[in-house]
Amino acid sequence: MKRIGKWLLGLITSALTLVLVIVLLPYAAKWIARIMPDESAAAIRASVVLSQKLEQSAKLETLHVTEEGALNYEVKAAFLGTVASINADYTYEGSFGIDLQQVTMTRDGAVLTLTLPAPEPATKPVAQTNWIQPLPTTLNLEDPGSCTLSVSLAEGDVYLDDTGVMRMKLTVYDYDRYGAADIAALRVGDAISIDAEKVVVKELSEDAYGTVDINGGLSGDGYSLTTNDDTTYHRLLENESKDYRELGTITVPVDESLVYTDMSQLDNEPKVYVSGDFLAPDNGIDYGFYPQNTTVRLENGRAMEMTRVFVP
Repeated sequence: MKRIGKWLLGLITSALTLVLVIVLLPYAAKWIARIMPDESAAAIRASVVLSQKLEQSAKLETLHVTEEGALNYEVKAAFLGTVASINADYTYEGSFGIDLQQVTMTRDGAVLTLTLPAPEPATKPVAQTNWIQPLPTTLNLEDPGSCTLSVSLAEGDVYLDDTGVMRMKLTVYDYDRYGAADIAALRVGDAISIDAEKVVVKELSEDAYGTVDINGGLSGDGYSLTTNDDTTYHRLLENESKDYRELGTITVPVDESLVYTDMSQLDNEPKVYVSGDFLAPDNGIDYGFYPQNTTVRLENGRAMEMTRVFVP
């Protein structure tokens, strides 16, 4: 037990002595260099440089020694007399930007070893930012297949071609969708493409209904994103409409079984029409069809169902 206490006391004494040496070496370096061998003087000069740099940055800037050596000297300071007497083997390991708080010291007999951690980066890593893009569209206007389209059409866009086949000319629209995971990961400083423009996120918030407001939201000259199914988000406009953009025009055959349901009048019962009604005079069909209120369902490229809903 006494041996352990003696060893521990010696280790603490060595550590305190080393600290005093680092602090006071700049004042005693010239005197020590005159009385010590060349190799020791070189070590002292390196330590003086170390001490000066410690004062500037509190970090171990540079210290490399290629061989082990011994320190055998006394340190004296003005008004203090002898501050320390050291007789120890040493090993220096150093690199640029070492935090002194991470230095560990071990002792093996007469050998006092300082172990330094890996060097810190010269600069802090730059935080990565995201640039959220809309999900790719799966719609192919040349081969629409089976899908539901948001469309507009005018009077005369439903007609019989030269072969007697009833056709419907449709202007097709779509809106940008964003993955729910992408929106959940969105942070201030990120960017998002809205209407083909890069928008840098300066402000970001979410209300109790899950609407995500960017840069003040819809009411603050910014952008609002909302979701209907928790899998994708889309831009929200006035009257809760979507931000549709025109994709192009297609002409599709109309199936004889097509049914058009008009639910655009909130106070009236829905009106139901069949395909032939589009060709009949005075059919009572109101051609107020636009993407916010009108959809056409296709099956294998044929128009099977058409619906118009109420929009505020």
